[in-house]
Amino acid sequence: MGGVRYDDSAATVRNDDNQSLSSSDLRLGMVVAIDGKNLDRSLGTGVANSVVVSSELVGPVTASVVATGDLTVLGQPVKVTTSTVFDDRLVGGHSAITIGSVVEVYAVYDPTTGTYTASRVEPKSSASTYKVRGVVSANNTTQRTFRIGAATFTYAAGAAPAGLADGLLIRVKVGTSPDSNGYWVIASSDTSRPKPSDGVEVEVEGVIANYSSAASFTVNGIPVNASSASLSPSGSALAAGLRVEAEGKMTAGVLVATKVEVKKPESSGATTMTAAATTPAKSTRSRAPCRVWTPPPRLLWSRRARRRSTMLAPPSKTALWLT
Repeated sequence: MGGVRYDDSAATVRNDDNQSLSSSDLRLGMVVAIDGKNLDRSLGTGVANSVVVSSELVGPVTASVVATGDLTVLGQPVKVTTSTVFDDRLVGGHSAITIGSVVEVYAVYDPTTGTYTASRVEPKSSASTYKVRGVVSANNTTQRTFRIGAATFTYAAGAAPAGLADGLLIRVKVGTSPDSNGYWVIASSDTSRPKPSDGVEVEVEGVIANYSSAASFTVNGIPVNASSASLSPSGSALAAGLRVEAEGKMTAGVLVATKVEVKKPESSGATTMTAAATTPAKSTRSRAPCRVWTPPPRLLWSRRARRRSTMLAPPSKTALWLT
């Protein structure tokens, strides 16, 4: 993951609902956060202390177009690419997904467009609740409603999510049936976004949002200043909506980047890539005492994670936060 192969044999594993899992539950394309130690960047190895698995969406499918790689799940647009992994129960991949079925989507979320690029899709017929993480719009405090994508959510009087306002990135859980108005009733919500501490070396990957200039934008909720960073490929320019990987050190709550790599867009369209119980091979080789802190929920355990990427030299503290 992120060019590092972690030994998870002694790690505690749980999901974002704090339910215990095991390392054998991990699958290609899942999104996880790792808190680990003994990172050796030269060998590309580390030891995981804890692993937290989280997905972006659980909900019903209301539209599916295999030819273009488009899904709509709980009112949210999902892009299927040639890198998307489908659970082996979805024989045939995207074409096995039917309207009305319930799926769980692990994805990279683009707050500038509201689109979720799926890294893994699983059937979730047993879901007792649905969930989505996205940006609030059309907030109406009188009617106690707001929207994420095309879905409308409502909450009880006096139970507004903390800090609710247009533009807020929020994770909500709802029941499996809308109310009489077609609104999804919020059962719980979460707006917390932990960030690396000052002085920590960070590698963050995600979609640029809140772009003002190279000196002021965010990636996965982390403020970034890339005014003095080297950009690759050569000649690249930064803009909102681009997927990037930025490296540097946290200073006064801002990632002061020394390097920014602009990622190539992934191809959309039909794919039948499936994975059963495949997980990355483990390694116990480790040196260079170092703490790896990866705040939830944005690390990909996927085909992309097997690609080696340039890492910073091992510092005393390191944060890897990818999406």
